[in-house]
Amino acid sequence: MTARIFDRPDLDQQLGQKALYVAGLFPGAEPSAAYEGRLQIKNGIGACQVRQVDGDRLPEGHRLYVDQVTQEVVLAWPAYVSGLAPIVNPGFEAGDSGWIGGPGWKIATENPPTGLWAAGYLNAQGESRISSTSRYSVFPGQVTHAKCQVRQGASSEGNAGASVMLEYRNLAGEVIDSAEGNRVMSASKNRVYDSNVTGVAPAGAATINVAGNGIRYRENKILFVDTFEWDHTVPSAGINYEKLLSLSLLVSDSRGRSYLWKGTVSVVLWDGAWQARTRGSMEWRGVPYAIKYNGAGRLLMGGHDGNIWWSDDKGVTWTRIIQPPDPGTPYYTRSFSYNDRDQVLVACGHYVSRSLDGGLTWARSYTPYDSAWQFVKWIPEWNIFIAVGAGAYTRRILTLNAGGAAPVNKSNTGNYYHVGYNAVHDRAICLPHGSGSYAVCTADPTATAWTYPTSPAGTSINGRYGLASLPNGDVWVSGVDSTTSINGYMVSHDGGLTFGRPVVPSDLPGVPAGYNVAGFVAYDETLRLLVIQPYMSGPGVGSSRQFISRDNGATFQATDIPAPLAGTIMAIPEGIVWSPSAGCFIGSDIDSNPIIYFSRTGLFK
Repeated sequence: MTARIFDRPDLDQQLGQKALYVAGLFPGAEPSAAYEGRLQIKNGIGACQVRQVDGDRLPEGHRLYVDQVTQEVVLAWPAYVSGLAPIVNPGFEAGDSGWIGGPGWKIATENPPTGLWAAGYLNAQGESRISSTSRYSVFPGQVTHAKCQVRQGASSEGNAGASVMLEYRNLAGEVIDSAEGNRVMSASKNRVYDSNVTGVAPAGAATINVAGNGIRYRENKILFVDTFEWDHTVPSAGINYEKLLSLSLLVSDSRGRSYLWKGTVSVVLWDGAWQARTRGSMEWRGVPYAIKYNGAGRLLMGGHDGNIWWSDDKGVTWTRIIQPPDPGTPYYTRSFSYNDRDQVLVACGHYVSRSLDGGLTWARSYTPYDSAWQFVKWIPEWNIFIAVGAGAYTRRILTLNAGGAAPVNKSNTGNYYHVGYNAVHDRAICLPHGSGSYAVCTADPTATAWTYPTSPAGTSINGRYGLASLPNGDVWVSGVDSTTSINGYMVSHDGGLTFGRPVVPSDLPGVPAGYNVAGFVAYDETLRLLVIQPYMSGPGVGSSRQFISRDNGATFQATDIPAPLAGTIMAIPEGIVWSPSAGCFIGSDIDSNPIIYFSRTGLFK
């Protein structure tokens, strides 16, 4: 036997892959209501898996799985019910929601036993299962009965069929045993037959779920399972009380790479009304510039006076944890950023500082003093923080490692006020304020190869009003066109490499006439919303309003924030925090009377 040299695998030229990670936060839940939340998997290779490795016990009937189509981690549970264990989507009328199928399974309408949809088994030989992701606790020896309907189809008797199953899993979610019902291997005159099973939970079983088993020895004609039922019971399914659930989820891909995501799901009941969180006895001096969650459910706030405060009760009361002249503080805090993977918090103000304990204590990441560090951003795709400034002595672009220390790179070019990253184009952008020169770095995890494009002639970018990096690759910023006196939103369709001329807010579909000045622009990754705050500017007019877009800027609609509050919301988006687990906090822009507005349902409905 011979082989040519070019037939061999070229093992010495393997290309590196981008790091696997999970982005986003779970939205809040309401007691007694059904729930579903999603996290986005980034850079996964092949099929991904997820399992809980630490944290609180999730509600009975929860479903934790990966949506392979959207590459999202899904956490869901049913509406609260006592004494039952409901199977989500038992008849597949909601598609494949609540089910994970092996090879050969698809949800189809060709010949369902009942309703319009059923799970079909086709194009596979041997046996393959489709399993419900509705899993309930079980104790050893507990007896459960289940059944499903089977339409064996047009295959000859004995060549193909299906059965109902009960799967028993351990605490890690692995199947340790199963019970199978009678196999329906014939379908005289296209009839539908029941498959029934009785299972007894073995030792070591922690949860139970129903499943269907597809069988094919010969032929390749589709068969269906449908309408699953069982009599399994638990004291209650879902959750009907308020609780903060802490989670540690391990996500892995087909290459064996893994990422540990840590976060919370807050189960709270709220009427959605906006409230003002006044400063009360707090010694605030000036605007609460930066508001951020520290990854442990605590809200952090920094402002003019160098103090850093936190709140454990959704902003009702605040405790000062850092005050000047603490030598480690960022002082005059303008921005927080959080590396949730390594639990590192970085802040910038007069200094760039980091905290490894959620904001309790701080140490300087970069010692040179300057009063103009403006913004810091964690970029998980590149495993770095980027801080930018606009002062006489500031190293204007500063790259820090994942630990928030050890500067990787420093650049003295330009004055910058905001940092963004667009994953579609693998591009970081540093924005000026009142200038047309910005910085761009593409596909360079060390952030050293910066280029410095300029916006269209006569235009300037207002970086202090934020940046929205959208999942379709677009980037939105605020800007001004001096040749036409237009103050509007500038859009890049190539991830921030080039920008179009400003568009008047009222020219955007859904924004009423009169909104002629662009305010902040931001993107809420959890709810996938583009957010803008334009102004009505003119003699005797100075009101603002928030608008959202669910389709990447194609159309907009006004938010539910009452108009009296909407007009006092801070123009700089760093004074806003979206917390899927607790609501939305917004700092006011009235220096003499700083207020934080709050709604537990968030900024948007």
